[in-house]
Amino acid sequence: MMVAFTQKQILLGSGLIVGTAIIGTRNFWWNQRKVLEPPSSTKQGNRIFLPIRFENELEDLLIIKRPLLLNFTVRGDPYCNKVTGALQRIIAYETDKKINMVDIETDEPGTRDLLPRFGVRNIPTIVAVKKTLPVDQYVDQKLLENPDGEIDWIKLKEWVEKNSDPSDS
Repeated sequence: MMVAFTQKQILLGSGLIVGTAIIGTRNFWWNQRKVLEPPSSTKQGNRIFLPIRFENELEDLLIIKRPLLLNFTVRGDPYCNKVTGALQRIIAYETDKKINMVDIETDEPGTRDLLPRFGVRNIPTIVAVKKTLPVDQYVDQKLLENPDGEIDWIKLKEWVEKNSDPSDS
């Protein structure tokens, strides 16, 4: 059975489809900066932002008042995954200090200009940023020399806390 639509019905239906597409696209692009929130049992309210794949995605995060750790990493690299996992666990569960973090995926062409901007020479490197300026770097030299080794957890945690918000001592 074939149904005939009037011109008014066709225009109204087309308008609804286009309007829905525009609203859906707007919400998609405006909500791209997603945040991984630590569990509600943590009291410091630290944030772990989803990875950055384009340089312009970092600009909004740099103006956040709380210190930010830039974790320069490569997706899927076992050595980078060790550092990233340890860093996320420390920020989410093991410190009462206030600090945020974001992964910068250096294997993406859109992030390549960030390496010289923040003085990164090794991957992975964690850069502490305060008030948009890099203030410190962390590279686990022992793990760099022996990728099968383990993270120096205590040293990394001390470094994270040293670069946290100074008002929370």
